[in-house]
Amino acid sequence: MAKKKVVKVKNNPKEFKTTAELNVSDKLIDQVIGQEDAIQVIKKASIQRRHVLLIGEPGTGKSMLGLALAELLPKEKLVDILAFQNVNDENQPIIRTVAAGKGRELVQNTNSLGNQSLKSQSIILLILAIAAMIMPWFALEHYSKSLGTTAGAIMFAAFFIGGIAFLAIFIIFLNFGKKLGAKGSSPKIIVDNFKKEQAPFYDA
Repeated sequence: MAKKKVVKVKNNPKEFKTTAELNVSDKLIDQVIGQEDAIQVIKKASIQRRHVLLIGEPGTGKSMLGLALAELLPKEKLVDILAFQNVNDENQPIIRTVAAGKGRELVQNTNSLGNQSLKSQSIILLILAIAAMIMPWFALEHYSKSLGTTAGAIMFAAFFIGGIAFLAIFIIFLNFGKKLGAKGSSPKIIVDNFKKEQAPFYDA
């Protein structure tokens, strides 16, 4: 019959030669000393996912307890928090939560759609620019044959100025749309839990 291994536990501080012999738990909640009531509250709050208000003098372990609470929260319930532009009131953005790691994916997809729209607008601008360069010469040739050289020159100038003005207005609206899109179409990540192992903790 195999003998049971006896583990000797040192309780007397005089039995320790160095602090390296101390067994320190990997869990932060087990490293808190002298706050037993607070530890129980933190453990219950992590299970019930409740808010905790920590009040006390500096150095009493508030930040450590907050970090311990973040460590105890289950990883699978972490979420990303995003802010979307509110078209009705820009001072009150729309807040949404998505699964942890999905926030970056949502922002990337939104930016991709914006880039595709920008490419389409650039192609339209190129086509209009080509048309604006061709139409004055077409008008010059057409009206010179039917109404004379002077009328052809006048129509050339009219089409040229009109084409330039139209392009200028189109470019202004295009840039205005880009600024609006850059300002509010893409959501902003407030809390990013991408590849996070535990809930975030911010010491205010």
